Amino acid sequence: MSVVTPARASGFGEVSFQYEPIAAAYHYERQIDREELVLIADIGGGTSDFSLIRLSPQRARVADRRDDLLGNGGVHIGGTNFGQQLSLAGVMPLLGYRSQLKRGLEMPSSYYFNLDT
Repeated sequence: MSVVTPARASGFGEVSFQYEPIAAAYHYERQIDREELVLIADIGGGTSDFSLIRLSPQRARVADRRDDLLGNGGVHIGGTNFGQQLSLAGVMPLLGYRSQLKRGLEMPSSYYFNLDT
């Protein structure tokens, strides 16, 4: 029995998926007019992934792009962790994080952690 997927029903003969950083690089590649070496960062919820890729309008027409991906890897420090640290260091102090109450106590940090999440 053959299953008709929505993609096939819409006329697509083949459907494939690409990793997010690579897909972002290919999208960016549509905007450039010369070869570039690009570092793509995908700072997700659980990991931060990085890809170094060669892009150019000429390379965009090549079907096999494996040689253009020069390196990729990730670390288990995700966007959630990174965003929280950035928020607590840069934004939350403007909203009173670590400020002193009239009684001399520090403003409770739990409000800011909850706001951040």
